[in-house]
Amino acid sequence: EVTRGSTELRQLLSQAGVKLVVVDWFAPWCGPCRAIKPKYEELASRHRDCLFCSVDCEATGENKALMMDAGIRAFPTFHLYAGSRRVHESSGADAAKLETAINTHKASAAP
Repeated sequence: EVTRGSTELRQLLSQAGVKLVVVDWFAPWCGPCRAIKPKYEELASRHRDCLFCSVDCEATGENKALMMDAGIRAFPTFHLYAGSRRVHESSGADAAKLETAINTHKASAAP
């Protein structure tokens, strides 16, 4: 889980190398966020060739600033990054839609 804002997220993205990075932007009070969490963890276990992380948008001031910089307006929001570049954004607790995006972007990033 990202707790130190943009510095930590940038570091995570640069260390990911060629892996697709899936970021879950959430708030602890958000019911749909809590509902999709087990499915998000299941996706992470099925897609071990990707890097999954979460950003609690209310955990720290740094995370709140990061959320604003990222333009997060709804919870949960999911971003996919390839090579430190955002390639996908979706909102809502739709695990099937998220998995479709993961598969699509993994396929397009494959050598």
